Amino acid sequence: GDDGWMFFSGTMDDYRNENQLSERGLNNAVHNLRIMQSYVQSKGSQFLLMIVPNKNTLYGEYMPDYQLEGKGNGNLERIQPMLDEAGIAYVNLLEAFNKEDEVLYYKEDSHWTNKGAVLAYKNMMKAIQGKRSEAERFETVSYDTSPEHMGDLAEMLYPITGALEENQIYDYEWQYEYVGEVADNMDDWIETVTPGQTGRLFMYRDSFGESLLPFMAEAFGHAYFSRLVPYNMANMNEYEPDVVIVERVERRITAFAEEPAAMQAPKVKERKISGEYETKTTLSTRINGPYRMFTGTIDSDFIQDNSQIYVQVLNGGEEVGTYAAFHISSQTSDGSYNDNGYMIYLNNSLLESEGVCVNIVVTLDNKNIIVKSDLLKN
Repeated sequence: GDDGWMFFSGTMDDYRNENQLSERGLNNAVHNLRIMQSYVQSKGSQFLLMIVPNKNTLYGEYMPDYQLEGKGNGNLERIQPMLDEAGIAYVNLLEAFNKEDEVLYYKEDSHWTNKGAVLAYKNMMKAIQGKRSEAERFETVSYDTSPEHMGDLAEMLYPITGALEENQIYDYEWQYEYVGEVADNMDDWIETVTPGQTGRLFMYRDSFGESLLPFMAEAFGHAYFSRLVPYNMANMNEYEPDVVIVERVERRITAFAEEPAAMQAPKVKERKISGEYETKTTLSTRINGPYRMFTGTIDSDFIQDNSQIYVQVLNGGEEVGTYAAFHISSQTSDGSYNDNGYMIYLNNSLLESEGVCVNIVVTLDNKNIIVKSDLLKN
């Protein structure tokens, strides 16, 4: 980029608005997040989503002149009104960073500076019940600016000769402590405790959480940070958090539609079936820990942008239950997406009897139809 700026090539699809999710694909992502939020809330916890803008989304003026920004809106701008409509709680970091005159990302790194992490922290605290008083904690803390950070992009290009970049070092006496051995804040799993603080946090995060972790840990008595995917919702039962945060960078919005959380599918009311059809819908199944996992693709002639997908389980002709499936998008070799997939986890205990039948049900023109039926073999 201009003036020595570096950008990660993995963000170029978003910058050019190429290979973006279709309307169905974005619906898939929002649908899967809604299921996750509902599950978290059913456990009495608060759910909060935070999508971190790509560096060139915020600072496109430093992109090379020969790289033309795409017209229209990309995944981030398009999904935000859909999140609002679906009632999914999220922190609008795009708006928050655009309000700042100061550059809060590194020139030679794909991530934010410590001061950028503080801005994200501040906006999250404002949204977390019982923690709003923590929002301004670091606003009055002084800091020194010194060259101490080696940018990830610079390190890839110049592993020997790369120079350190300036970062803000806060003059603050940290109270949080790690539980167990931690190599650095990029570890897949980190647990912290902070004397004198209350509340329990569980945060599913990516590499942007490296610099954000100390600020978040400082605000909670217990905090758990996981980089593991798919998100394991069994963590809810084990750690009983007060708040669950999902943090993910803009360029990986597609992951919400590609790889949803691992959890028992929610049971819904029995659906009135209007018919059964011979289709090209696929169905495969395998054991995955305590679950049996079902995946497949709906015949494109039998699905619409707003179609819902369910799995109906029958035993001896009697319904065991109907369950909402995750909606899956998968990228093809040409960069486009097939948005007609589904995935569902069902507890093995529901399927242990002989003669269990599984029906894949799709809503089409406001009617529920069976597009695939299979008799399970234990």
